[in-house]
Amino acid sequence: MQDELILQLEEKRKSQEQFLNIRNRLAADLHDEVGSTLSSIIIYSEVADNYVDTEPEKTHSILMRIRNSSKRVIDAMRDIVWATHTSDNNQLNWSLKLRETAHSLLQESSIEFYFEEEVTHELLEFLPEVKRNLLLVFREAISNAMKHSKCTRIDCRMSIEKNRFQLSISDNGMGFDNSKISAGIGLKNRRNRMYAIGGTLDISGSHSGGVSIQLNWEDQILGPIAR
Repeated sequence: MQDELILQLEEKRKSQEQFLNIRNRLAADLHDEVGSTLSSIIIYSEVADNYVDTEPEKTHSILMRIRNSSKRVIDAMRDIVWATHTSDNNQLNWSLKLRETAHSLLQESSIEFYFEEEVTHELLEFLPEVKRNLLLVFREAISNAMKHSKCTRIDCRMSIEKNRFQLSISDNGMGFDNSKISAGIGLKNRRNRMYAIGGTLDISGSHSGGVSIQLNWEDQILGPIAR
């Protein structure tokens, strides 16, 4: 009886600790993703106010920046809420979220986006930390391809086999020399996010064109949903 009570108390402590960790990560995300963008909106607004009567073209350009920044705030808030919402914590909704994110980023470009998935289970739950980190890595990969690769097409493929999950993002852009790839801050952060969920990130390119990013992890899937 005493051992059972101790076990229950330990499980409760771990549950509370997990809740605090999620809350702290949420607070950090809100500060990083939303706080800095809102600060830039305030600055842009003040600058626009100085030019509204004298330089309409410059004012218009600043207002476009405010609009884009506001959109980023909305997207960031949606991502944070989605990543911590347990009712969306399954493969089906997760797949839909990836498509929605890509289309939101690419809607004002002429880049075509194709998504393919291969799933061996009907529904699988994902740990919130996996959802959160992978979505951020996916978002940055799509954003980088759009801004820097000069591509016209991005292909994404997601596959689940037992406890192994893979996600690949590739483009038909200008590519790069693998021997000269630089582990800059952005790439390092993405790899750290994958490492935090027990996964890996591999990136490859070629002079002939195109970049491919492969996200892999195992044993981070909770398993089939109970019916």
